[in-house]
Amino acid sequence: MMNLDNLWIGCGRTTSDIKTNSSGKVGFVNLACDSNMKTQDGNKITNFVPLKYLGEKKVNFMQQYVPKGTKIRVSGEFSVESYTDKDGNKKQSTFILVDETKFCESKGSHAAAGSNANGPKPDSFTSIPDGVEEEIPFK
Repeated sequence: MMNLDNLWIGCGRTTSDIKTNSSGKVGFVNLACDSNMKTQDGNKITNFVPLKYLGEKKVNFMQQYVPKGTKIRVSGEFSVESYTDKDGNKKQSTFILVDETKFCESKGSHAAAGSNANGPKPDSFTSIPDGVEEEIPFK
């Protein structure tokens, strides 16, 4: 059971294919998440959130189904690890220890989105055509 006092949920695109350790049981990837904040000159701010996957099953899933650029939603706990580097300096590493990964778009749509100039833009809604509202059983 996940600790709800330390629950992080985010949605974004993977910045690379997952990188693994030599055993293949630990994986790392960054998630590019757009912020609601903007710079003073109006540009959007993107946060790059480090994700850590533990377990061969989770790592294999990411290797098989989540290439660079895939839009996913992850939930997990914010974690800080302390370690000593090879020069004897104490360091800290922060990341999200991922518990669950879900897709935010259909397979291949991030690659096809740029080639569909006349279709809906990614992350947008399609308008309901005139006259169809009467046929919709819910509103």
